[in-house]
Amino acid sequence: VEAGGGEPIKIGMINQENTPIGSFPELRLGAAAAAAFINAELGGVDGRPIEIVPCITTFSVETSQSCAQELVQKEVAVVTGGIDITSSGSMPVLEQNDMPYIGGIPVNFEEMRSPISFQFSGGAPGAMVAFAKHAADQGYENGAVVYAVYPPMKAAAVDYGVATLRRLGVDQASEVSFNILATDFLPILTKANETRPDAI
Repeated sequence: VEAGGGEPIKIGMINQENTPIGSFPELRLGAAAAAAFINAELGGVDGRPIEIVPCITTFSVETSQSCAQELVQKEVAVVTGGIDITSSGSMPVLEQNDMPYIGGIPVNFEEMRSPISFQFSGGAPGAMVAFAKHAADQGYENGAVVYAVYPPMKAAAVDYGVATLRRLGVDQASEVSFNILATDFLPILTKANETRPDAI
């Protein structure tokens, strides 16, 4: 059942692509495929087709800010995230315009703490807590936490991951940081393995 001729429900999407720091086109393509399925197989939403309105950011605060401004101007109903590592640019614009930000994978605390943000994932802090809990449940006594030197990633790794390991009795938890632009991970993992951890 194809979606009827109703006015499309425009959903903006900010996603980081075309950069060596991290490119996630599969998230945008997945959102487009989901919208196509809903439109073709479920008749849209009350007969209205879903239209994904993507905007690509390139690991800069300015492009994230520009994406948010563009989506506000296009009068989308909501904005969803793929991954927007520099959401410190987009979130203030969305907040100023009372534009809901839904779902995605929150990377920065701006996305996690904003009153207009509604996330379905704990992002990096949630993942680090889960990894730490699993390590403790497995009886590991020695762990290594590896993270990129980028404030939200360091906070997720240290304030959540390492803190949870120690709180759960894994007292030997070494920290290994690396430059976010690193491309050779062998030295990083070699350093992480120096203490012979039960898990990295």
